[in-house]
Amino acid sequence: MNPRLDRYGEPIEDDGNLASVVPIRPRQTVKAHIAELRRILAESRARREAKP
Repeated sequence: MNPRLDRYGEPIEDDGNLASVVPIRPRQTVKAHIAELRRILAESRARREAKP
C-alpha cells in the first residue's frame, strides 16, 4: 500500500480523522474560506498552548 503524498512529495500521516479537512462551500468567497481556516488554526494553537 503506497502512502498518500502531499504536494511536496512528503507522506501524509493518516490519522483517520477527516474532520481536519475544511472543504470550501459553494458560493463561499476565497477570503471567507481563508478567514475560516485562520480561525480554525488560531483555535487549534490556543488549545495546544493551553495544554500543560
